[in-house]
Amino acid sequence: MKFFCLALVTALALVSCSPGPRPDLIMAPQLREAACYLPLIREDADLRDAKALDIALAMARAGAPMAAFDLASEMKTPLRLSALYRLAVLSAKEGDLASSHRAMDAAEKGMEQYPLNPPRVPDIDRAAAYAVLRSSAESRKKFDLLGNPYDRNEALARIRAAEILRASDPLGVPGPPLIVPEVTTAWCQRAVQATADQARPYLEKALANSRDGFPVFRPRMLIECAEAEGKLGNDQARQALLREAAFVAENLGDRTEIGPMERARVGLAMAQAGMRDPARAVLEQAAVASRLCASYFQPAAMVMVAEGWWELGEKDKANAMWLEAAKVALVHPHPNARAVNAIYVLLSISKYQPEIFPELAAILDRIKRGEGGEGSANLTLSPEIQDAVSKTQKALYKDALEKDKKNAAGKPSKDSKTKKQK
Repeated sequence: MKFFCLALVTALALVSCSPGPRPDLIMAPQLREAACYLPLIREDADLRDAKALDIALAMARAGAPMAAFDLASEMKTPLRLSALYRLAVLSAKEGDLASSHRAMDAAEKGMEQYPLNPPRVPDIDRAAAYAVLRSSAESRKKFDLLGNPYDRNEALARIRAAEILRASDPLGVPGPPLIVPEVTTAWCQRAVQATADQARPYLEKALANSRDGFPVFRPRMLIECAEAEGKLGNDQARQALLREAAFVAENLGDRTEIGPMERARVGLAMAQAGMRDPARAVLEQAAVASRLCASYFQPAAMVMVAEGWWELGEKDKANAMWLEAAKVALVHPHPNARAVNAIYVLLSISKYQPEIFPELAAILDRIKRGEGGEGSANLTLSPEIQDAVSKTQKALYKDALEKDKKNAAGKPSKDSKTKKQK
């Protein structure tokens, strides 16, 4: 009995001494406001939870792990488990082990609901989380249970990223089966942490990964390499990589949903690097391109252009771009699109301003009240911007015609094919 009492007292003492989850820092009110738009996304639970995931991760990065956990716990689809695993990894990297364990335990308990057929996305996130929070051996067990080769490759690539961060000899870690941004991030982190003579091989690995990846991911991976060069004091290399990223982003196409956003991302990175003139040129191109893709995808690029203007100190232009993004959201005919893009605006501006300026707040309030649709806002552009849009549209049309002519000239006619066959 004595031993039992002693063990109980010791256990209670250890529990009382162990730190609890970190309290939330004062968070930008726009992040909580963004969550208020989630109920407006109706009849599409996956889309609603995808946006909830974005908001929860933004809350965690802003130093509010408890608010992030609470929001993730309210999600209805299996993405809730992905959110919890990702929050667990984020908290662990911030040194908040109590928040990390809480999110991990909740995710593991949720996975018990799927003993025979676990959902694929949370299953990949689970294997990746095990690599960070448990061990490589345990993560490989989860990796072996994944249902198809592509899922296993994605999980293994993210496991490799965790192994690069932990290994005493990261150059000895086998290459990943897929090019994923997490691997570039890991090599860049090792480079920044290394001594001057060790950093270069790690940066070469990061660059090789960036240049071999899918084009849609290349700009952001090159930006990460550029930021690592900047932290190591190699400003010329940083600027060269950002120009390379701009070239890649330019070739993604202006009418795709990803092209304008990646251009804006590069312009923002250039502004943060102090490359004022190149940043301004890229941001002006991105501002035009953001108006050429389908209206559903326009605000996501516009808000990133606004961030770039803010970084350059051109706050009036930034506010005008945030305002236009909100107007584009308001006039979209589908209410889900209006809510999604209102969330984009709020997540973006929360990084820079403690309060929403009145004109923007009025538009967002209309979306929250369920208003909007075609004709509900007057979207007038300045003559300079309208002229730039028109010129870009004409240039794109001319390029398309020239490509069609070249393709037609290179193809033999049907008659010539028939003669050859005879």
